[in-house]
Amino acid sequence: MGLQKAYLDKSSASGRAVYASEDLEPGSIVASGYSVGGVFVLPDQSDAICNFCLEEGSARTTLRRCSACKLVTYCSTAHQREDWKLGHKHECKVSQSQRRSGRVKPAGPTERLCGRLLLAAAEGSTPKRHNASDRISILMTHKEDYLRNQGTDLIMMATSLAFFLGRKVSRDQVNSDPELYLRDEIEMICRIQCNGVTITNSNLNPLALGLFPEICFFNHSCDPNSIISYRFDDKQGLRFTGKTLPSPAQEESPNLTLINGCISVNRSNVRYCSADKTREESGRTVHSLCRRSPNRDDEKK
Repeated sequence: MGLQKAYLDKSSASGRAVYASEDLEPGSIVASGYSVGGVFVLPDQSDAICNFCLEEGSARTTLRRCSACKLVTYCSTAHQREDWKLGHKHECKVSQSQRRSGRVKPAGPTERLCGRLLLAAAEGSTPKRHNASDRISILMTHKEDYLRNQGTDLIMMATSLAFFLGRKVSRDQVNSDPELYLRDEIEMICRIQCNGVTITNSNLNPLALGLFPEICFFNHSCDPNSIISYRFDDKQGLRFTGKTLPSPAQEESPNLTLINGCISVNRSNVRYCSADKTREESGRTVHSLCRRSPNRDDEKK
């Protein structure tokens, strides 16, 4: 889990980036891990796919909604049980409370992910198997940029998240000093907005949100020297593995890089396209290339 044969460091040229700690053979694993807190299906897909493995409902796969919160669906009791451990036990309770209070609009994926992580942290029960607290705390927030460019929308999202969490924050408090009264919500939203990954189907239609902290450390390149593949684990969810490509351009780019992209779900194979390159893997997998811009220090541009 985490970075392997590689380390996170800074340089004047690349800012915060991942570097190989030794000479790497093609196909060397340089990173691995799971989506923090699970995956978070978009509201318009909540009736169509499992909230744990993203399996589509069909004649052979019957999806059943959580009987308590009515927020998410699962393809099996086993996957519902695993997602409960990943954090649905936290959001289920607050979702029930929201429904009783008359909230009609369901929580979106960003709100749900932030909610799971903040609720788990408050109870001191963040899933240890994913080392969620340590993995998230070192992600950049770029909070000042978000507040400067999208301040009104960010504060509205943070206020909605506080309401979802059952926190009582008055309008006067929000208007007077939102960074004080909504500090945790604002910082968590910024981390997710900056580092989250969109999961799509083979037609590139958005399905869900995932967060893979280690991937965020890799800088972007249109000629990458690393590739990320994804595979479902029936016990721990969506897992990624980062490997070096057959011809890593280490002389020109000393840090390990990925090309921008998004996770694309394909049950039969995995297709990686970059310019004139195409690679495939077999198995029940999904595949992606990091879609975000380099995750560098706030002061480093």
